[in-house]
Amino acid sequence: MGNNAKSRQNASQNDTPYNYFENRPLANRRELSEKYTAQSEVVVVCEPLKQKNQTSDVVGPKNQMFLFILNKKVQVISLFSYISQHLSLRYNRTVMLFCNSQFLSFEDTIGIIYEKNKNQEDGFLYVQYNSLEIC
Repeated sequence: MGNNAKSRQNASQNDTPYNYFENRPLANRRELSEKYTAQSEVVVVCEPLKQKNQTSDVVGPKNQMFLFILNKKVQVISLFSYISQHLSLRYNRTVMLFCNSQFLSFEDTIGIIYEKNKNQEDGFLYVQYNSLEIC
């Protein structure tokens, strides 16, 4: 078991495995987090929700990972808008955002979500997205 896998077991937040977390050294992630959290900003990693036997309704690049540096005052709706625009979803689909298996409210700020759900090890906020049929 690698260092990231061992440390993943000890993290109290963001318990869902993320490719970014697993594939980047802890020292690099901490350095990036420290650089921005000192400036009232947050590093947000957004990856697709992993589900068994899921077919993709994304027209554009599939399994796209997003890395954001966001001010803590930004509302979740801004994150939603950016991801929705870049995924090229089919006309009858929308995006849902989750953190620690909880649906994110558009009215909340990134700072509120961050304080409740930041990864204790690297200081990142890990979010997942999934598409949902709306009609």
